[in-house]
Amino acid sequence: MSRLLFILIIVAFIFWLLKSKRREPPSTNHQTPAAQDMVRCSYCGVHLPRNEAILKGGKIYCCTAHSEGRQA
Repeated sequence: MSRLLFILIIVAFIFWLLKSKRREPPSTNHQTPAAQDMVRCSYCGVHLPRNEAILKGGKIYCCTAHSEGRQA
C-alpha cells in the first residue's frame, strides 16, 4: 500500500511539473504608452489629450458642442 501511495505522489509531482512548464512566462517586452500633452477646454475647463481636442478659432475645446458655444 505504501508503494502505491509513493508512486501516486511521484506521478502527481511529474504531472504538476509538466503543467507548470507548459505555462507561458509573462512577456517582458511590454511597452508603456507614450505620454501625451494635456490641454484645457476653453469652454468648460476639462483637461484632455491634445490629439482628442478640437481646435477652432485658435482655442481648444473638448467637443463640437463647446466649440459652437453651446452646452454639451
